[in-house]
Order: sequence, then structure tokens, then C-alpha cells
Amino acid sequence: MSLHRPTKKASSRALGPRGHLKNQNNSTNTESAAGCQSAVTCGDILRVKGVLYKVGKKLGEGTFGIVYAAIDLSNHRLVAIKFERCEPGKPQFQTNHKTQLQTEYEAYGKLKGSDGIPNVYYFGRHGLHNILILDQLGPSLEDLFDGCGRKFTLKTVVMIGKQMVRGTAWP
Repeated sequence: MSLHRPTKKASSRALGPRGHLKNQNNSTNTESAAGCQSAVTCGDILRVKGVLYKVGKKLGEGTFGIVYAAIDLSNHRLVAIKFERCEPGKPQFQTNHKTQLQTEYEAYGKLKGSDGIPNVYYFGRHGLHNILILDQLGPSLEDLFDGCGRKFTLKTVVMIGKQMVRGTAWP
């Protein structure tokens, strides 16, 4: 796996740690508000198992990491890439310790084929991060709630409830 930052002249590129191309600010990592370092920024090209992904905007972040929109450059599929920082010396850096992202990956595997469950294209280590690459599903429930003036009708709540039950029913 490697990270490339597109530039006009290949000779002007400077390599950072682990062969990653440096961002314009000479940094290969960006710090989020939650204090989690991300290995990418918008516009970077991420190579994972021979597949190139162009990283887009940050979709969100939480306690465990950061999520970016991306495009699979081989087929133009929209994906989300989740980054979970693994710090040396911390339990999640150990190969036998199950991380939050690994637990999520395993849950997707068990629910594969169910309505509303994304396809997963990759889970593994990238530098100091675990990454999960999966389908980008669309707006979040929070986005829909905001779009409705932060009020759902009873009919909408019932429809959401039915979809949640269908999505968690064992196939």
C-alpha cells in the first residue's frame, strides 16, 4: 500500500516517511479536531492492493478515527475510507488485539447481503492506521434529520424503524 499525491512534475515531489509523498505544507499527516492523525488529505491518491483511490472530502470523525469519501479510479465507484489510528505501545497496535474497526469489519461480514449493509473492499493496516474501505451509502440519518428541519413526522419515524428492523434481521 502506498500513498501518492498528484503533482505536475514528478521531479518536484519530495518523499516523506515510509515513501508517502508530502502534502503542500511538507507534512504527510494532518491533525483532526479529535487529535487523531490522518494519513491522507483531500486530493491524495491511495494505493491499496493495486487499486488506486482518489481521496475526497472528510465525511466525519469520531473517537476512533476519521472517514473520507474516495473514488475507486478503476471503475469510478464511490467509497468511504475509514482510518483508525494504531499507536505503538497501545493495545490496538498488537496483532492479537481486536480494534473497533476490526469489530465493525467482522459485523459487515456477518450481515453481508442484507439491505443497507455496504460492500467491504478492504480491511487492513496502512502505516500507523487500520483502514476499512467500503461502499459510500448516501446521506446519514443526521443529514436527513437536518434536511427536515430537525423534525420527523410519525410516518417517517415508522418507515425508519421498519428499515432498521429489516437491516438487522438475520438473513
